[in-house]
Amino acid sequence: MKERLTNDEKIKRVKQRKILKGFIIFFGLLTLGLAIYSLVTKFTPIPAIVSFIIEVFLSKYRDKLDPKEGVLGSKNQG
Repeated sequence: MKERLTNDEKIKRVKQRKILKGFIIFFGLLTLGLAIYSLVTKFTPIPAIVSFIIEVFLSKYRDKLDPKEGVLGSKNQG
């Protein structure tokens, strides 16, 4: 049997998504800055790659926390 999300759970998801959005923006800018720095100074691009990977994982986790989703764990019901 599928459980419906309560309002408290939806609010919690919205707050988590806002925090994750800030981290995603931070790591995106960090990736951009490190990539430009590595091109200009011939520094290794590994830190830029690591920050990009972190950004991707945070983005995928944020997508799973959809507050409009009516049932826990289901993406499409139809």
